[in-house]
Amino acid sequence: MDRKSKDGMPRYQQIALDIATQIVKQQYKVGDRIYARSSLASKYHVSPETARRAICLLADMDIVEAEKGSGVVILSVDNAARYLQQLTGVETMTSLRQSIRQDLDNQLLLAQQLREKHLSAFLAFPLAKLPAPGQILLTDGALPFGMEYPTCALPS
Repeated sequence: MDRKSKDGMPRYQQIALDIATQIVKQQYKVGDRIYARSSLASKYHVSPETARRAICLLADMDIVEAEKGSGVVILSVDNAARYLQQLTGVETMTSLRQSIRQDLDNQLLLAQQLREKHLSAFLAFPLAKLPAPGQILLTDGALPFGMEYPTCALPS
């Protein structure tokens, strides 16, 4: 299993990204031969299988061609640039997903805090002071049921 970076990108994709970036920056030119699989593995401190996966990914995108016994040949700067653009979209989606997860975690925490606050306030309320269902409480100054406040006629 490949080790992943903080953003979750597998190591072979990180290597492919690095090579594609170097191609776009013209550090490697079309027709240049770059490292063989074992040299890439040493350079990036990964297994030869991880290096092979990085090269296969770039070969599938027609960025490089792996020639058995003679290394890897650069084929296309344009395809490398397209690959980088695709990864930028993936990284944007990854960061958006992480942001949404963080927002959901914050929302859950806030909901839990509100629930605890309101539950403790409810439990602290003296229930004995609540009227029974159907019971009417009259306060000082309230007239008994059926009585009206006295009215006075105003002179016309």
